[in-house]
Amino acid sequence: ELVQRGLSTAEADEALPRARGLYDEVLGSGQAIPIYTFHAWFYRLLQAAPVGTGIKRNASLVEDANELKEQAWADFYALLNQPGGLTIREHFLWLVREMGDFSTHQMLNSALRNATEIHLFKQHCAQIGIDVLTALANDLTVDTGLDVTEGEAGAYARWSDTVNSDGQVDTLIQVWSCGSEKKIARSEALLRFHNEADSMAQWLVFKPLLLADQSRLSNQYKYLDTDVKQREKMFGSISLEQYESALAHVNQSLTQLQNDLADGRIYQINSHIMPCVDALLAAYQNIKNHTSQLDFGDIELMCYQLLQNELSAAYIQVQLDARYKHLLFDEFQDTNPLQWHIIHSWLAAYDFDSMRPKVFLVGDVKQSIYRFRKADARVFDEAQDLLVREYGAHVLRTHATRRNSAAVVDWVNAMFTQDACPLVDFSPHQTFNTDIGHVGVL
Repeated sequence: ELVQRGLSTAEADEALPRARGLYDEVLGSGQAIPIYTFHAWFYRLLQAAPVGTGIKRNASLVEDANELKEQAWADFYALLNQPGGLTIREHFLWLVREMGDFSTHQMLNSALRNATEIHLFKQHCAQIGIDVLTALANDLTVDTGLDVTEGEAGAYARWSDTVNSDGQVDTLIQVWSCGSEKKIARSEALLRFHNEADSMAQWLVFKPLLLADQSRLSNQYKYLDTDVKQREKMFGSISLEQYESALAHVNQSLTQLQNDLADGRIYQINSHIMPCVDALLAAYQNIKNHTSQLDFGDIELMCYQLLQNELSAAYIQVQLDARYKHLLFDEFQDTNPLQWHIIHSWLAAYDFDSMRPKVFLVGDVKQSIYRFRKADARVFDEAQDLLVREYGAHVLRTHATRRNSAAVVDWVNAMFTQDACPLVDFSPHQTFNTDIGHVGVL
């Protein structure tokens, strides 16, 4: 058994006496091995929080917050009919008109599920002196160069600047003006396009030349007149490559316009939904405060804040040091980023202290199935890098199983050895199970 788990024969012989007595050693240690979920552990930490931190130590942990969220929705709707909620009402009705009732509720329910992350992001924005919408606008400007606060006018202005650059429209005018009657008519439309000073007016002239989805010029403009003399007249000093380049330039400008309009739409939706999110989350928090209840997001956030505060962190550190010498985290691939930040804050406080606990992580990124609970398999890689770098940890990999049949293992190997698989460093697995097994798709 020890050899199968990676030890050499000599190492197994040396470890065997200790292994045989390990069970009795643990039972006779006089100290039980505590086993907690993350949330149960975090909740215990909050009970040990020092006085003055604002932590409600007597608050109860609610595992199913659906009833509280339903009450928050009821309070939110009540607010819409109150004098102080008229602005929120306008934002909410805009969302329902533009997005539909179902999608609006989906987005706001998503905000309830991600209340902790929203709180942290707003806190970060406040620290750098901006609000959430400004942060979104800044990010979009960095990513795309577009100022979304200018609305559709800004998107069309940028499109006008792009499509008119490098004389590419002039190339199309010159070619089409020497073509068939239809092409001559299109060239005249482009001349009117040139004569318009306003970008929106230019768009109204340009729009009829496009496909129905407005993504590119109609395909008919790719096809040139077949008459040799007519083609010679059309091109003159312009090469076929220049003509095709002009077409490509115009179509690329239209792709950019669609992307810019979509980004502007995202900003517009957020400008209406964020006031509703703030009101709904405030209603939810108010209910929890009045009933002295905490949800899972609350305890994660409070633990994170305790360990970020120098005064409370030192106190919590002493409590943890006295209790834990060895830490084993199982199914670590299902850890979410905030949970990892809490663990990291604790471990980082030790620096290179010899009293820091021994840490053992167990997990398999291929089995990360709790994304809907905010789990992020990338946390596993980050934690591994930290432990190797700062703890000198050993990375132990096993590619053998006793549970799964050969058919299951073969299917896993086939899935994760595909060229398109994003998982790196995958090694084919094997099994000690002698069952042939079967894999079916439901």
